[in-house]
Amino acid sequence: EEAAAAAAAAPQKQSAAHAFDLALRKVISRALAEAPKSLAREKSVLAKQWGARKAALVAQLSAQLADPATAAAAGGEADLLLLGHEMEEGFLRSCVADVRRLTAETK
Repeated sequence: EEAAAAAAAAPQKQSAAHAFDLALRKVISRALAEAPKSLAREKSVLAKQWGARKAALVAQLSAQLADPATAAAAGGEADLLLLGHEMEEGFLRSCVADVRRLTAETK
């Protein structure tokens, strides 16, 4: 019975990780689209940096969702999904900070 419940939960957890991945991709796309034209050369560097950060965050959340002990310690899967939203917000802020830093450096 527990094995069946775990098997049924796996696609849901994978779906949550996939949704998180898509959300971070949208953050990257929007940040690149809204970056000043003066950063045209730096955009590819930013895309690579942000892509690596995104992959690390998705892997971290996926690992947390896959580990029942971590989920229980975090207060359950719903709290882990809330953590995912907080990670998304932090990622967005870091993208904005990177753009602001590069904008200041190119002036």
